[in-house]
Amino acid sequence: MLNEKTISVISKRIKSATFLVIGDLILDRYIEGTVERISPEAPVPVVLEKRTWAAPGGAANVALNLKSLGAQVTLTGLLGNDEDGNCLQKMLEKADIYFFPVVEKQRPTTVKTRVSARNQQLIRIDREITSLPSPAGLRKMLSIIHDSISRCKAIILSDYAKGTLTPSLFQALQANGNPPVYVDPKPRNFRHYKNFHCLLPNASEAAQLVRTNTTTVTPTNAQQVAKQIVRKLGCNEVVITLGEHGAFVFCKNRGIRVPARTRRVFDVTGAGDTFTAAFAAAETAGLNPEDAALFANLAAGIVVERYGPSAVSLADVKKELKVKKILNETTT
Repeated sequence: MLNEKTISVISKRIKSATFLVIGDLILDRYIEGTVERISPEAPVPVVLEKRTWAAPGGAANVALNLKSLGAQVTLTGLLGNDEDGNCLQKMLEKADIYFFPVVEKQRPTTVKTRVSARNQQLIRIDREITSLPSPAGLRKMLSIIHDSISRCKAIILSDYAKGTLTPSLFQALQANGNPPVYVDPKPRNFRHYKNFHCLLPNASEAAQLVRTNTTTVTPTNAQQVAKQIVRKLGCNEVVITLGEHGAFVFCKNRGIRVPARTRRVFDVTGAGDTFTAAFAAAETAGLNPEDAALFANLAAGIVVERYGPSAVSLADVKKELKVKKILNETTT
């Protein structure tokens, strides 16, 4: 059962654990401003810039959330030899994350730039190259993984389909007796996820993974979809995030839905990263999959009420658990 005492117990275990995060590194940039007129050049709003800022995204955001929860984190992925790559590297080093990027001159750092006004996103501009790393870059990444893996309690693969996670890398992780591997998947690499410990797709990704007739997974068909994923890939667990419906956990041929608290959704950016990090940290620290999913739901729920990607701490989750308890008592 998840309560404040349980969180206090697992916090000590999380702090003693080291996680290896491998995946697509993203720099999230934000331009916030006000809109008072429409451009005379085209029917688009004119944004008067008021504030700009940046934050780690993708695999970097997963690593940042693990660190915020108290874990030790080693992170690797592809980075461009540019100003954005330097910016991301400085932020991760400041967060005390062991960061070993593979810098490739021929590709830019992946950047997502969001322009917003009055808390409403107007446009997102992406800069990326999704080709696979060079042979030299792949060798360097595999060397980093080999040197880091013996010290890790668990591995998280953060797949944004930007090219970092290659068939050779998947094969290398499957060939050895590695720690449990948690995967935040993308359908493009579905066939490469065989025999990993846990997959954590969102509802849309889960539907694409099994090619259902619907575009998303609902609480009604979640068990059927999760069973198909386990059967096809041989993983131990599947956790499907269902947005406002919480999450569905399938493990040892048993499925259960973990509900989420009703809340105002402000921005979903980074919520999946937070859920993945929190679930892996909680389960690695000894929680059963159901309680780990509840813990992760609480953490991700905090993020959607904030603007932009955000790292959640154990203190944040404890506070959220108190709120959930009060709301449950009020409605009973």
